[in-house]
Order: sequence, then C-alpha cells, then structure tokens
Amino acid sequence: MMTNLSETKKKLSQLEQPVSATEQAQYDEFVINGYKLIYESGALVTILNRLHVMAKLGLAVEGLARITSDIVERMVNDLVQSNLKLGDGVAYHGSVELIEELVELAKRHAIYDFNETELEAGFFRALEIFLENNQNSLPMSKEQLEKDRAFLAQIDEENLWESYLPGLEKVL
Repeated sequence: MMTNLSETKKKLSQLEQPVSATEQAQYDEFVINGYKLIYESGALVTILNRLHVMAKLGLAVEGLARITSDIVERMVNDLVQSNLKLGDGVAYHGSVELIEELVELAKRHAIYDFNETELEAGFFRALEIFLENNQNSLPMSKEQLEKDRAFLAQIDEENLWESYLPGLEKVL
C-alpha cells in the first residue's frame, strides 16, 4: 500500500534523529577522507577522465554512480580493515556530500551539468552498486537490505529526496 506524501515525510522526519558528537565526528572524518581521496591521492585526473568518458558515451549518471561507489567502498574497506565502525547513517550521509562534490567537479570542469533528477538517480545507483558489491560483507541481514532497498525505492518513487536529503537542491 502506497503512503501519501505527508505520511512519508512524517516517517522520514522520525528517522532524522539528532546525531551524537561521536557520529558527527565520524561524519566529518568520513567526508574529509573522501575529499582527500578525490583531491590529494592523485585521483582527481582519473576521476575527471572517467566522468568525461562516461558523459561522452551518454552514461554520465552511471559514471557518477560508479565513481561515488568506488570512493565510498574504498573508505569503508579501510575502516573494516582497521576494525573501526561507523554510526548509523554516517557513510550514507557522507556519501551524499561526496556525490555532490563530484557533481560540482563535473560542472566546474565543463564535463557535465547534472540536473536534480540525474543527481538523485546517480546517488540511488551508487548505493545499489555499493550494496551489490558488498552484500556478503555488510553487517546487516539480507532482510534488512531488502527493507532498506524498498524504502529507498519508495523515496525515489514519491520524489522525496529533498525531504530526506536536505540541501540536495542547493547543489544544482
């Protein structure tokens, strides 16, 4: 049964709990490390080239998604190898900031100007790629994964990304 817009927004607002100082610090570190991977690891030229090639092939959204997923996967794998754990939602929300940065890079370098729908699709696809690549190593059950996928599909279907990811429109 499909819920109406106000019910879904209510569910989303209930999910957005204030974060602890530890979670905020983890989020900040996650995003900073993501920026370091983009800007300081020598990967920037490769990222720009990948975005450019994928855009030329008509696959800009897929390229954005794959690059985002690759960055997040590398960071999560580093955390796992170090036996560190993130608070709930840290990687998810940090990934939003990183994909927004990649969108800005693409625009700044005149590679591609993503619109809001493409950004949302890219984020959703990046999440899907990440889950596919890591389904056996994630610390959650397959049932929880399916619940999360269904919830994200509902957000996408009802076009509620801005409600769930405030500031998404500012990027575009």
